[in-house]
Amino acid sequence: MDGKIKLMIDRQPDYFSLLRLKGDYFLLVALDNDKIVGAIAYHIKQVYINHSPEITGYISDLKVLPEYRNSLTTYRLLKAIVEIIEQQKIEINFILTAKGNELVAKVLEGRAGLPLAKKVCEFYVFQFLPKIKPGNSKYSIVPFQEKYRKPSIAFLNSRNSKLQFGTLVDHKEKIEGDQAWMIFHDSQIIGFVSVIDMEPYKQNVVMNIPLSVTWQLKLYRLFFPSFQPPKINKPIRMHHVKHLAVAKGNMDCTIALIHQARHYAHQKGMTFLSYGLDKKNELTKKIQPLSTAKFESEGFVLQRPKMKTVNISMPFHENFYLV
Repeated sequence: MDGKIKLMIDRQPDYFSLLRLKGDYFLLVALDNDKIVGAIAYHIKQVYINHSPEITGYISDLKVLPEYRNSLTTYRLLKAIVEIIEQQKIEINFILTAKGNELVAKVLEGRAGLPLAKKVCEFYVFQFLPKIKPGNSKYSIVPFQEKYRKPSIAFLNSRNSKLQFGTLVDHKEKIEGDQAWMIFHDSQIIGFVSVIDMEPYKQNVVMNIPLSVTWQLKLYRLFFPSFQPPKINKPIRMHHVKHLAVAKGNMDCTIALIHQARHYAHQKGMTFLSYGLDKKNELTKKIQPLSTAKFESEGFVLQRPKMKTVNISMPFHENFYLV
């Protein structure tokens, strides 16, 4: 059963902790006298573009107070970010917005001297209910161990290089043993999943729950009384999929990995497991039937003169746990 839940992202107790988690950043604020009326952030990081590592920029955290949205505040914030892009000489820049965000859509049309931002992808962010048992599977799923760090990261980078803006996983990245699992075949990794609890950095506050989803959650709780359904104006306890990769020709193991992550969410008392995918990604068709609800986002690439061509026929990637 499908549904779209509306969420608001809160950042308690430290607004800057999520920015630091993303890496080096610029944060700009708009002031009216001493009052902050708007803000925007810009990150620079290395990801895969057209199968190769590239330095790219991410524009995020654009926020403007409602009473200032008809002013030039949004334009001035974006204009200041464009100046930083020019100074840093970053050729490819990405912007993620919630689908239907008309305020941002208008300023991305290349008006008033701002570069045109081209829509390149659409994402589903799926919400999965916890699972009491991981379920039966023909695959043997084993917890991550430190001795598998090098082949795990090589496997992730191999798969991520097939995605535009795919994550370039650093060999020093922290991987918790009880939050990551692998599938092997003939001593080779063919599947990997890891999850992360982002509650210390951000909270997903429920603004609206469709009636169809409400009834499904009530029915679920009848069978599983310990389940805590989401409540309006309250944050959801949830895990996010941080990494999910499967080897070519082994798409079936995707379901086993998602079930394992859902089972871990149940063990930790979570309400949902969340994961976002480009609609073009071949994994989307595999996991969509497993989801209870979803929300949608759109990705844009900022068009700059003589920029490299980004192959938009390839599926795109976004780390939604950092959004």
